[in-house]
Amino acid sequence: MRHIFRLYHIDPKSGFGAILAKVGTGFAAKECDHSKQVLNKLKGNQGNHTQGTAKSGALSMGIIAAMLFPAPLLAQNASHVENATGGASCPACNLFQADFSFKDMPARNFAKAKLRQSNLSLSTMNNTIFDGADLSVSNMFGGRFSSAGFRYTNLQNAIMVGAYFGGADFKGANLSGANLSGADLQTARINQTQLNKACGDQYTLLPARLSIKPCK
Repeated sequence: MRHIFRLYHIDPKSGFGAILAKVGTGFAAKECDHSKQVLNKLKGNQGNHTQGTAKSGALSMGIIAAMLFPAPLLAQNASHVENATGGASCPACNLFQADFSFKDMPARNFAKAKLRQSNLSLSTMNNTIFDGADLSVSNMFGGRFSSAGFRYTNLQNAIMVGAYFGGADFKGANLSGANLSGADLQTARINQTQLNKACGDQYTLLPARLSIKPCK
């Protein structure tokens, strides 16, 4: 792993923090713009029906709240996160935006867990199972995932820069938009079709005869 940290030095001004800021800001801006569009549309509709009853007004406010604040769908489950952080396996748990950075969590079971936008940077999760989990837009920078299971896992737009995936199984995994720059997948079970949807750089290590396009 020494070559990874030499190539990807964490610069507090423009390195890892900048990557996170870019991803987080983009997500927040998109959500904010969408929310404003929904709110403006609903306000416009209400302007054409000023004589609505209190019942219809309450219904409109309920619609606004449901569309702008879908908390049950996105918010993490604090008890799930606490249990997982304490070392427990947590299959099918809601770990949205959980912070497991720098954690040593080998041989855990997170199959089908909701780990969207989670932070697994510089963690050690050898032999951990993520089969069927949602790891989209997650940060896996510099992590060690030896022999980890990512079968049918959603890794869309995940930051996998400089991570080690020796012996990891990516059968059926979605790697669309994933950044594999500097990652070591030389002994991972992965195919060209999956790699065609991801990007990397000259330091990405792949199995023989496989290739990856450079990230822009």
